[in-house]
Amino acid sequence: MITNFTKDMLKDGMVVETVEKKRYLVNGNRLLNSNGETFLSIEYYKNNLNCYDDNEHYEIVKIYDTIDWFNQMKDENQLFLIWERTMENKTYVFTQNNIDERHNDTHTITIQPNWYEGYSSKKGETNMPIFLKDTNNRNIDDTNFIGLTIDTAQKIADALNEIVKYVENKE
Repeated sequence: MITNFTKDMLKDGMVVETVEKKRYLVNGNRLLNSNGETFLSIEYYKNNLNCYDDNEHYEIVKIYDTIDWFNQMKDENQLFLIWERTMENKTYVFTQNNIDERHNDTHTITIQPNWYEGYSSKKGETNMPIFLKDTNNRNIDDTNFIGLTIDTAQKIADALNEIVKYVENKE
């Protein structure tokens, strides 16, 4: 498997997969969806296969070798993985609908290793190596950012596991 893959290495017929597990066929300077319609221009991406506007939904996380026919991209058994984003550059995106008596909002929660400037010392060290972002999709200005230490992230993961078990047993 290729370890470092860049935008200029994309070839016609390759299949890319986004963080949301959607696949697109590379066709010239375009990415085509499963209906053969243009999804995005490849120019929308940086050389590292992240989007220029840092839209996590479209981040490319897997690349498959060229395929012989269009419908192959729907069947993972007919695809040959040639590159996968490493944890160092991986982003997890979760979308959830919050519905209560007063609101019907959709939030996008992003968790990733922290590579943003401003959180690290001159030596590149940080005590907050994990980055979390919550965006209210109805009001994009309502976005919250937080850097987490490894210890805090582990405590949150443990607490979430405990709460999930409690709520599942309660229902």
